[in-house]
Amino acid sequence: METFKMAAASQGVASDAETLPFVVGTLDVALSQSFASTPGAGTTNESLKEVSRGRTLTVEVAKGGLSKLGYTPDSIKLVYLDLNISAHNLGDINMLTSFPHLQSLDVSYNVLRDLAPLSCLPNLNSINASHNKLTRLLDFDPPHSLLFVDYSYNEIEEIPDLTPFSSIKVLNLGGNQITELTGLSGLTSLSTLIVSDNRIERIQGLDNLPIENLDLSSNSIVSVTNLDLLKLLQVVNFSGNQIHSLKGLSHHSYLSVINMAENQIVGLDEVLHLKDIQSLETLDLRKNPLQTLADYRQTVMTQLTTLRVLDGQSLTVEEKVAANNRESSPLEVVAGHHHLQLMCKAARKATRLNFRYNTWKLSHIEHVYTASSQRIINLLKNWAN
Repeated sequence: METFKMAAASQGVASDAETLPFVVGTLDVALSQSFASTPGAGTTNESLKEVSRGRTLTVEVAKGGLSKLGYTPDSIKLVYLDLNISAHNLGDINMLTSFPHLQSLDVSYNVLRDLAPLSCLPNLNSINASHNKLTRLLDFDPPHSLLFVDYSYNEIEEIPDLTPFSSIKVLNLGGNQITELTGLSGLTSLSTLIVSDNRIERIQGLDNLPIENLDLSSNSIVSVTNLDLLKLLQVVNFSGNQIHSLKGLSHHSYLSVINMAENQIVGLDEVLHLKDIQSLETLDLRKNPLQTLADYRQTVMTQLTTLRVLDGQSLTVEEKVAANNRESSPLEVVAGHHHLQLMCKAARKATRLNFRYNTWKLSHIEHVYTASSQRIINLLKNWAN
């Protein structure tokens, strides 16, 4: 402990408990408490119980995981802000109450069954609790500004009302036992939602959320529905479901990546549902019945002229020209159209930043760009003829 104090002092970190609560002072307290609450040398049965219940977080383990020095919110005390105690077979983390200034916490790959001690971490903005034995989601008092939450690969069956945690931007619930998308309506800052590898059969409960990245892969979804009010969607992953149609994606102007691999999409006419998505660059339809049809790749390229990657393979200029030549489009028109699409895409990205929450302005600007595109294409066609 003396060595630790000397190291802290050499970095300009105060060594008394009042100035640095969890770097030195409280570690002394936590150490004595840990010794007081830790059984002595145990028998074989006690060792087996420890493996089953998990170990108690000790001061030595905590010290080894502390990093990133920074100031407290009042800018007076210099403290450690990050703690990584993953993969220690921990079942008891009550000692975290001694670390009130933590901002980032990684407790993944342990055997934790609850995170109640996190109620004493009001400044927490990132929590990785993946690969534990948790059955309840966010069962602690909400911090001031929690942004990133990873509860993947636990034993969660339902999502409670998360409105008290409205600041969350990224939520990962993959690998649980969730059957319904509920309790999310209050997450007004949510941009990334991952609920892959669960038991979801129906998309619901996401209306008007600012989600840009949605991953519902490896569930039991049969149709893409109830996404019309997700105006900011850019990336969707529905791979590994039982979906038969692409119809539910047709009105999402800003989609750039669609993963529909390992579903039940049969007809090439389904691709037409994506024809008006001018931002679409990456499409994955691998392991769908339509992929085995003749001229599959050429047909998709002809209908979706903005694609750059299809089924994991980049589209070459030669492939695009060959596909367009099938419809006798002059090379100049093909090249002009492609250039115009790139320009419009850049403009759309800029407007999305400036008018993200103004639906009327987004729709109005989208209409202007679409009209301009058509006028320039007509000019190119007249010029080529």
